[in-house]
Amino acid sequence: IKKPNDQKTIKILTDAILKIKREDGFSLLTDIGRYLKEQDKSYIPSNYGGRTWKKIIEQYPTNFQLSLHPNKKSTPCIAIIEKENHV
Repeated sequence: IKKPNDQKTIKILTDAILKIKREDGFSLLTDIGRYLKEQDKSYIPSNYGGRTWKKIIEQYPTNFQLSLHPNKKSTPCIAIIEKENHV
């Protein structure tokens, strides 16, 4: 199944993660959803091919790493997977 606007979705999520990254280096999934909604009311998961932002993020395993916060085990957080440049 082709996801709508893959590059746009990746850019929106990447920008949100970078903007709200906490001092400990983590971006909490709940904060990402709240940030996106504040930026643009159209930033809702159903407009990007999923029921939740978590489901959408899971569609991009080469771009984002979803895990549980080390100090808050029930809190999902997300990181950008850094791509290595091959020369």
